[in-house]
Amino acid sequence: MIKANELRRGNMFYARQKQMLCTCLSVVQKGCDVKVIRLNPYPADKDHFGFTFVDYEEMDPIPLTPEILEKCGFDKSGLHCWINRVDEYSLLIIQDNRRFELMDITSGETVLSWDTRVENLHQLQNLFFSLAGLELDVKL
Repeated sequence: MIKANELRRGNMFYARQKQMLCTCLSVVQKGCDVKVIRLNPYPADKDHFGFTFVDYEEMDPIPLTPEILEKCGFDKSGLHCWINRVDEYSLLIIQDNRRFELMDITSGETVLSWDTRVENLHQLQNLFFSLAGLELDVKL
């Protein structure tokens, strides 16, 4: 389950009941009930999209794997880390233990290091957006 306060527009997740890849379009709160509007391709027609509501309890995160990191533009660097250019000055480095650091390209120094684990795609999307102010280009 994904926590409702972790979601923002553009986050990708799986709908539990149908195991369908979805993208969060907006978060709607009605009283205590939080619902997420999902965008999902119909299996028979990949060019046709449907909009439905999904309770956040029914959303499963997409775990980060080497394949997912590659589809997000990360390149394997050495034995234990993946690198993506955040902007012209810095790189986001994710280590195999799912910890990350932001490195200054010109000096080679770590600008920011975080001990919180980044284990799921929506967390990586949010982190990248927070650091770069841009959406992470995800090609699933």
